[in-house]
Amino acid sequence: MAVPFDALKTKVKYVGVFDLKDFYRNIRDLLQDKGYVSSESYKFMETYYQERVNPDPKRGKEMWIWWRTSKAEERTTYVRQHCDVDFHMRFIHDIEVMDKGKKVRAQKGEIEINFHGYIVLDPDDAWEKHWFLKQIHPLFYERIWAKRRETNINTVRNDVYKFQQYVKDYLGLKQFGATTFPFYPTAPLPPEGRLA
Repeated sequence: MAVPFDALKTKVKYVGVFDLKDFYRNIRDLLQDKGYVSSESYKFMETYYQERVNPDPKRGKEMWIWWRTSKAEERTTYVRQHCDVDFHMRFIHDIEVMDKGKKVRAQKGEIEINFHGYIVLDPDDAWEKHWFLKQIHPLFYERIWAKRRETNINTVRNDVYKFQQYVKDYLGLKQFGATTFPFYPTAPLPPEGRLA
């Protein structure tokens, strides 16, 4: 039986102008850089996508996107680190904004990104299928492997904080704690876009 341990649940909420296509790609690339998505598996990380166009033009589109990503620890297959990312976008309208004298297509609306980081011990149930290992499995992960388990949980927690920090940098939101220079460029759009 796979044993999950939560590391961190957090969310970022933003209302304003953003480039959804660029935002989507940058978060995917960041997950790929951290090892949660490989160059081939990024096509399969999106487990759910729904888009609803409201008949009232003032309400715009509403979208849900769920990503389920994971990576194995480097030295063992006993631990699998997961980072789930859920997007919920509401009141999305396509607009055009002026950026450096050029028209740029963008979206205006409300976006909420939920991050959930956790680890799973024995994801393939190899210990539960073995006649001897299933007897000592609870003792192993509660006592013997407790320090290593906490190290893995802290690794996932730090990764989720970095994802959250990147999203806040990209969207221009205030952060608490130390800020770092982002590897990827920030959004090329002004904080409040002008209609062209």
